Amino acid sequence: MASPAVTNPHATPCPGSALSLTGPLDGWGGISQEQEITYQVNNRSPHDCSMEGYPTIRFYGPGASTFTYRSGHSQGPFLSTKPPSRVVVAAHGWAYFQIVRTTCEGMESTKMPRTLRITMPGGIRVFVERLKPGQGFPICTAGSTDYGSIVSTSPIRLNGHGIIGF
Repeated sequence: MASPAVTNPHATPCPGSALSLTGPLDGWGGISQEQEITYQVNNRSPHDCSMEGYPTIRFYGPGASTFTYRSGHSQGPFLSTKPPSRVVVAAHGWAYFQIVRTTCEGMESTKMPRTLRITMPGGIRVFVERLKPGQGFPICTAGSTDYGSIVSTSPIRLNGHGIIGF
């Protein structure tokens, strides 16, 4: 079900209470050697609303231990270099964002996150997602220069076809 592009210049910022999250979505995947997770952000409101920016993410392991990795936005590998733009989400429509990391190379060890904390742009809503086995991807424990230790987040975008870099 497509969420039509909306050009309502009067749309106000989305209230956090109007948002829900669906994901990780099946059928969206990375290209080359990266791994990707896509989440759909739903506007449950009867009104158009707008969002702009990057979600902030944080992975946690057992016992709420935080994972160490380099965060990136569009400067990270395999994401568009376009800066975020204002996205107007139709009433009962949706937008999406992606989280990407490249494959760990060499002999690095990995840790599998159990929880993902997603803070929407502007801090308007925080979602805490418990990751089931097979969801998410291992976080590399490589040195800071290895692409595998960079986790990048796309800006909020309107519908796409799951292709990174567009």
